[in-house]
Amino acid sequence: MSNCKSIRRSPVKSPGFTLIEMTLTITVMGIIAAIGAQILGSGITSYTKTETAVSALSKAGFAAERLKREIRAVAYTGSNYNVLTMSSTRFQFVNTNASATTVDLQVTLPNLTLAYSSPNVSATLMNGLTACAFSYYQKDGQTGATTAANLVYVEINFTINDGSANYSRRVRVALREKP
Repeated sequence: MSNCKSIRRSPVKSPGFTLIEMTLTITVMGIIAAIGAQILGSGITSYTKTETAVSALSKAGFAAERLKREIRAVAYTGSNYNVLTMSSTRFQFVNTNASATTVDLQVTLPNLTLAYSSPNVSATLMNGLTACAFSYYQKDGQTGATTAANLVYVEINFTINDGSANYSRRVRVALREKP
């Protein structure tokens, strides 16, 4: 007999990954990617909504300031303010400038327009409105004013829509003091 020992080869580990390790790694990476995509997507959506809301609110703020400036310029005639029309959708008056220009604020949803008689110019002051109304008050700030003689405050309530949400704003303007 020969002295040959039977040679058993030990399994040689190959430098690589097993199928199970690869599958597990790909699964974990997929889960991490899905979570990351959701977080990134919700961040982008939040940014877009915030940007749209800020744009709508800044448009409302600009319009409110312009309305205040225009309404404060109502001319006083000695006994009352020179108001031509006082309704829930229209406020028309003569301002204090030298040419006695008629200023017309009119609501035709979804727009609020501002028009002047001299020069004859009309422009949309605000668009995207879902509601807008003028209210008129006497000196106590609670009783409704029905004529220019007892008018002291003009209030504008409006709601603007940015496509996904409504934003309401109220502006109350005290007319210039009667001399």
